[in-house]
Amino acid sequence: MFCKSCGTQLAETVKYCTRCGTPVAVVEPTPVEKVAPMQETAQTAMQPVTPTPAPVAVPPVQQTTPPPTVNLKQPGEDKATLSMALGIASIITCGNIACILAIVFGIMAKKEGYQGKNANIGITCGAIGAGTIVLALIVYIVYIVYIALMVAVTTM
Repeated sequence: MFCKSCGTQLAETVKYCTRCGTPVAVVEPTPVEKVAPMQETAQTAMQPVTPTPAPVAVPPVQQTTPPPTVNLKQPGEDKATLSMALGIASIITCGNIACILAIVFGIMAKKEGYQGKNANIGITCGAIGAGTIVLALIVYIVYIVYIALMVAVTTM
């Protein structure tokens, strides 16, 4: 509320202006007359009609579950990859125990239902590694026999 004389803003509870001292008239609110719902007065007919906003339907919040995790690995894929690594290692090292493990893990992966190529590569490389062991043994035996024959021939 403001003073009518000097325009100073006043608190609602004061009776005199705090700046100029002019008495402040307290205006009491008048009760609003009730109008029948079907009757229109000239004053209400001239007022613009403001539409009331329609209530907005808010969908209920639903609990969402996270999507299931997808396992992209095939059964036996780890064993197949291990088989392939061991098979390659057995070829590089010219055959050792890794060739047998490569074959075993490759077969286990195939039995678990693995459909990829890693198990086949592991089994094949393991077989090549085992073949190098067998070939090395044959060469060694032939060499020993040759040496034995050479010693026998020279001693005759």
